[in-house]
Amino acid sequence: MLVNDLDHRAVHLYCGAAKLLNIHRSYFYYTDKKDDIEVKEAIRVAAEFGDGFRKIYSRLRREGKTWNHKKIYRVYKAMHYEKRSRLKKRLPARVKNSLVCLKSPI
Repeated sequence: MLVNDLDHRAVHLYCGAAKLLNIHRSYFYYTDKKDDIEVKEAIRVAAEFGDGFRKIYSRLRREGKTWNHKKIYRVYKAMHYEKRSRLKKRLPARVKNSLVCLKSPI
């Protein structure tokens, strides 16, 4: 009886706090279910060679990990392992020469 009474009071506290803060009361019950410790460790090991995301993802797949690319990419971005893409080399401006026209013997 006492436990039910305390639980009932807690629900009323959450409802009152939610109304006061103008948020939904389910906010108080939400817990983050993402546990990415194993994924982080696997990415850390696979990234020793300094490769980008695609090579890390394929290396993890070859090792038998079954995580999809969206999960791996989310953790990869959160770890700030974004590898910069190489910029294209700028070619020097070509020198324009006028065309030489030969006179035909006709």
